Amino acid sequence: MTEKGPNFRIVGNIPPEQKEQEVERLKGFQREKHLQIPEDEQDESDREKIKELLGMEYPKTEQEKRVIKLANDATNQILQKYGLEPYDIPENNYHIVPPETYKLIRGEDGVAFAKQVEGLIVLNKAEMKIDSLLFAECLFHETLHMKSHLSVEIEHRRPSRVEEPETPNPKLRRIPYRLGLQVQSSQKQDDNDRMHKHFSGLNEAVIENHTLGFMDLVLEQPDFAEEKKWMESDEAKELKHQMAKDDNLKVEDIYYISKDGGTYWTIGYYLQHEVYDYACSEIQKQFPENYQTIQDVKDQFDIAFFNGKIMKLAHLVEGTFGQGSFRRLGDMTTQEESAITTMEALRKMRLNKLKAK
Repeated sequence: MTEKGPNFRIVGNIPPEQKEQEVERLKGFQREKHLQIPEDEQDESDREKIKELLGMEYPKTEQEKRVIKLANDATNQILQKYGLEPYDIPENNYHIVPPETYKLIRGEDGVAFAKQVEGLIVLNKAEMKIDSLLFAECLFHETLHMKSHLSVEIEHRRPSRVEEPETPNPKLRRIPYRLGLQVQSSQKQDDNDRMHKHFSGLNEAVIENHTLGFMDLVLEQPDFAEEKKWMESDEAKELKHQMAKDDNLKVEDIYYISKDGGTYWTIGYYLQHEVYDYACSEIQKQFPENYQTIQDVKDQFDIAFFNGKIMKLAHLVEGTFGQGSFRRLGDMTTQEESAITTMEALRKMRLNKLKAK
């Protein structure tokens, strides 16, 4: 039976009927209502950021609109594979902005990001104009973020200082609690400056596992006929092999390389994805009777990415690498050094697990 998407969940100290209203409000974001900002939700500075976004975004080109449709179609196929109801992120929920506006909204420089609680995707035009293939890859990545599981913690705002009086009608504070596989600490810990999150690196790796398939699809589109012709040439293939050798990459993970060999694009979060591949490979070896292929294992990670239930993954990882390994995998961030140390730790834990048999 097909489940109705998207998958939203509300936690926190508000009444059940208000939680139902919040779910409907989140669903409204997917119907282009993400710009309706409740007075009890955001402070004035956040509202000004949204206004800045509206005033500074660029109109989308016809090619960009086609890429948005392609990303929605591709992510919907993934949803359907796992028995979930497909739905589109509306075109108006994608915002292509100048770098100054991007930094104002994001708080830092970057290429693209998704704000699931607000229901919008923001892309930095200065980065996107470098290469239309990069735009396609980033847009697909953020669209898949938007369609992942979302849990929001909603609490009545507490006074920030002891001397502040309680208000009779405190405003609500909404923060993401679960984003796909990523788990974030509660508002109480945030208030005590102990905010932390887990599985951020794994979450990105699961998304990037779908990137190459999407980029193959992109290169089949008429808009990218020139790029496809180049990538199928002997010269491009030779450059790819040389670049893979020089930078210790897998040839198949390079989806584009420039004609001068100076620029190439691979899947994002490359080292995190290597950790993910390794973990899934070892799980398949540990449980061959249940998972005939590595993709069968990856299906379990995808399912958890969409429904937010990670306990089955915990049993698989701990059963393969030993006690404490799932927490160790969860500690992997989006930083390269973190992926390197996580790989080292998992390899050591796997060896100890095998020796203990």
